[in-house]
Amino acid sequence: MSKFLVVTLMIGLLFLSACDFAHNTSTNRRPVQQIVPQVEVEATLVPLSLGKYQLKLVATIPADYHIYSINQKGDGPRPTNIELGPGAMVDRETKWTENPKPTILHYDFLPGIDIETLSGQVEWTLNVSSFDPNESLVMIGTVTVYPCSNRGCLLPQTIKFTTE
Repeated sequence: MSKFLVVTLMIGLLFLSACDFAHNTSTNRRPVQQIVPQVEVEATLVPLSLGKYQLKLVATIPADYHIYSINQKGDGPRPTNIELGPGAMVDRETKWTENPKPTILHYDFLPGIDIETLSGQVEWTLNVSSFDPNESLVMIGTVTVYPCSNRGCLLPQTIKFTTE
């Protein structure tokens, strides 16, 4: 008799759980939306001379978050990555400049690795040239960042940019 009672109670609990699940997943309830802080990037081209420009990217990082330098090295966090689309010539020896300089942190669990963080606003610049100096230049590309805070890191964010 006791086995019958246990089996009946288990079936009843399974039925109630299924009813509660169906009720909670019905179309009457909306999922809670989580607001994820986003890094914003603005791109401009500053004319230097005929056919030569400075591409300037300005990233605004949400309060309490940081990203990692484009120059981050070693086995630490992934560096910020900037990809340029077609449209301009870039000298292979030319490097991005980063302003302000990153804050360097050290952690016991990553011995010997400089962790280069940026917060607030950061500006990257690169000199580029147009293929035809008599035509206007439009640059497109992406910036991939890995925003982190004291509570943890967000998924990578890839931000598209276009100069006007």
